[in-house]
Parts: sequence; C-alpha cells; structure tokens
Amino acid sequence: MCARRLIEESLTLCREADFRSGVAIRLHNLGRVVLRLGDAERARSLLQESLRLARDLGIKRLVAFCLTGVAGVETAAGCPKRAARLFGAADVLLGEIGARPGSADRTESEHDLLVARRTLGDEAFARVWREAWAMTLEQVIAYALEEESSE
Repeated sequence: MCARRLIEESLTLCREADFRSGVAIRLHNLGRVVLRLGDAERARSLLQESLRLARDLGIKRLVAFCLTGVAGVETAAGCPKRAARLFGAADVLLGEIGARPGSADRTESEHDLLVARRTLGDEAFARVWREAWAMTLEQVIAYALEEESSE
C-alpha cells in the first residue's frame, strides 16, 4: 500500500475521532507526499489546512514545517520570492523553538531553497530573507495562507 493511501486512511480515522492535532499532522504529511507526486495545488490546500489547524492549536513546530511545505509549493509554482520569504520565516521560528525538520524534509527544503536562491540571485535573496526575519508569526501565517500572489 502506498504512503499516500496510508496517510489518507489515518487522516480519516483522526477526523472521525476528532483528534485535531493528529489531523493537522496527517494533513502536513499528505501535503508533502502529494507535492512530491507533482500535485502542487492539492499540496497547497492540504498544507494550508494543516497550517490553520497548527496555528489554532498552538503547535509552533508544525507551523514551521507547514511554512517550509508551502515554500516548496511556491518553488514548484515558480514563485521564488514567496518561497524564500517562507523559508526565511520558518528558519526564524525553528530557531526560536529549537527544532529541526527531519532529514527527508530538510533535504527537500534545501533543494527548494537553493532553487529559489539561484533564481533570485544572492542580493535579492538576502533582501527577501531579511524581510522574512522582520515579519511577525501572524504576518507570515497570513502570507502563507494567501491564495493568489502578486509577486
């Protein structure tokens, strides 16, 4: 049985049990898998739903992981500025809470971050990264939940 199907079944069980943190975690995991399978729009929807729940539940570690997930979606969508800003904000949050992503997510994120940096160039990337560090958590969550980008 494939990972996507197992996560979907687990998500259904968590929803039925009203296990909200379990739902949030499984939405994140499913979003990452779906992104790897090439469905960026579904991944965006899943990751944003996870982000909303993580925010509401106060699970900062999951908020940070969702931000990196949405940043990966932005990389896939050809929006390097948004990706870099979200990666920068996730970096801030991870540093504040003393957390690190797992090795698979870290490898994937490092690749997407490198793509964003190369696309933007070092100077523009550094500027966007600094902007991310100046955002509040509420601002960055709102930014990650935006459906359309003017950038």
